[in-house]
Amino acid sequence: SALSRPLIVEELVQIADDEGCEYIAHGSRGIGNDMLRITNCIRAVAPSMKVLTPLVELGLRSPKDDLEYAKKNGLKYESEKQTVYNVEQNLWGNNIQLRDMKDTWEEPPKDTYILTSPPDEAPVKPIPIEIDFRQGIPVRLDGEEISPVQIIEELNKIGGRASVGRFDVVENRISGLKTREIYESPAAAILLTAHRAIESITLEREVLHFKESLSQRYADLVYEGKWFLSVRQGLDAFFSKINENVTGTVRLTLCRGAISVTGRKSPHSLFEPPQERGTTISPIKLVK
Repeated sequence: SALSRPLIVEELVQIADDEGCEYIAHGSRGIGNDMLRITNCIRAVAPSMKVLTPLVELGLRSPKDDLEYAKKNGLKYESEKQTVYNVEQNLWGNNIQLRDMKDTWEEPPKDTYILTSPPDEAPVKPIPIEIDFRQGIPVRLDGEEISPVQIIEELNKIGGRASVGRFDVVENRISGLKTREIYESPAAAILLTAHRAIESITLEREVLHFKESLSQRYADLVYEGKWFLSVRQGLDAFFSKINENVTGTVRLTLCRGAISVTGRKSPHSLFEPPQERGTTISPIKLVK
C-alpha cells in the first residue's frame, strides 16, 4: 500500500491546483503510517500547500471514536457496525488488517483471504509458467508479449489459484507500533522470484551483494513516504544501470503456495558449464 501513496498524492495535488485550493485535508490517523507518508509526499510535491489532518487534530484514533464524536455533535454516520476487516486493494494485491485479531498466535479465518485460494484447495498438479524479461522488465508471459500491467494482472489470477503470495506478518510501523497484517500479492512474489533467477546468471557477485542492501534501503524509503527524495531517484538510476543485462527467460512452477524455479536462460549469462571452465578434475584409479 505504501507504493500507492505517491501516485495518490500527485493526483491530489494536481486537483487541488486545478481548483485553486490552498489546503489539502486527509483522513489519516496519528497512529498509522499514512499520516507521515501522505503528509511527507504533499510537502515534497507542493511545499506551499497547507496540510490538514482533522482526525489527528480531533484526537480520533479509531472508528469507535469517530462514531462517538458524530453522535455527540449530531453528525450523520453511515453505520454503527464496524467491519471485521479493513481491506486495501490495488494492482499489486491486497493489504488486510483484522480488527479483532489481538493474538499473534491466532490463525486468520479462512475468509480473510480474497485473492488467493486456501492451500488445501489449490490444484495438486503444479502450474508451469514462463516469464521473459528485457532489461529487468517483464515483457512476455508464456510466450505472449503483453504489457507489464497485464502480466501482473494475469499472475495475480494464476498465482492466486495456486495459493502463492500469502504473507502473515507483524509489521513495525514508522511510529514504532507493531501491527499484524495480511498481504496477498501473488504477482509480486512470482516476479521477484523470477527476476532474482535472471539476476543470478547475469550479474556479477559484487553487484548482487551490493544490490541487496540498496534494495532494502529503497523499500524503507518507500515505506516511510520518502518517494520524492533525490536519494530514491538516484537509486532508480543505479537499478536501471545494473538491469541493462537482466534479459532472459525463467521457467517456474506454482503449487500449493510454493514457487519453484526450474530453469533460467539469458543471452548475457555469466554462467560457465563445468566442462568449459579452466580447471578440470578427472577420477583416477590407484593400483597397489
